Amino acid sequence: MTSVSFKILGDFEKRGQSWCADVVVKDTDSIRALYTSIAAHLDLMHNGQFIKATKANMMTLETGQDIVRLTGSSKIYRSGAFDIDDAVLGAYFNAPVVGVAEVCNKPEFERCSVKGTIVDVSPIKTTAASKRKEIQLQDLDNKAKKICIKLWSESADQCIPVEQSAVIVKNVCKRTYNNADYLNSTQQTTVEPLVPSSNTVSITLEGFAEDSDDMLNLVTDHDAEYSVAKHVLLTGLGYASLDELQNYLPMVMNINYCELSKKVKEVGSIVLDGDD
Repeated sequence: MTSVSFKILGDFEKRGQSWCADVVVKDTDSIRALYTSIAAHLDLMHNGQFIKATKANMMTLETGQDIVRLTGSSKIYRSGAFDIDDAVLGAYFNAPVVGVAEVCNKPEFERCSVKGTIVDVSPIKTTAASKRKEIQLQDLDNKAKKICIKLWSESADQCIPVEQSAVIVKNVCKRTYNNADYLNSTQQTTVEPLVPSSNTVSITLEGFAEDSDDMLNLVTDHDAEYSVAKHVLLTGLGYASLDELQNYLPMVMNINYCELSKKVKEVGSIVLDGDD
């Protein structure tokens, strides 16, 4: 056993027979889960406080999770603040954004934010001890890549955008069960619409292909690809049909598009080059 100083980063939550909160440990700048099975400890430790605890165990569980476990002999003291690397707190409260396909390369228990398309949302599932809602998120570039995100407790009460919406789910934790990856919510998890940056460029349109009833894929003279709603293309260019438009290709035009991912560039408006 040892003494350990830490800052508490969230509220304590019930986990089985114990209570758990994330902490950042002094001198290591490592984020660990702090566990205690002593209810009286909860009156002595609160979110945001700097604490020194005696007779604690620093360990790594069989799952690979690094934790601090307090014991019945541990004493809890309020302590002075210590410096914490801004990058450590930044990666915790605003975890780096990755695509669904990249999650599999993350180690278990690592936090990340993930962007993708919602393809399914479950009803809230409740038991005597828990409440959760599940989201199936699809990679923006590779529709074959999907991952389940489990929103627990208060996270399950969030208003989720409709299916087929592009979203970013912030501050989730990678887990693996039976060789299948999934993501668990944290106290800092939010589900928000993905708002990509807008760009305006001049292109030479050489061809198009119908992706669905409403969407088209465009290709330029430099083989750049864009996605656009059929009515946006026809209305913007002033043509009644795709057959009519095809007769005038190639064609120079100005487009305004949003880059949803490295491969998906969705066009929002189009005008012929030279038009006001």
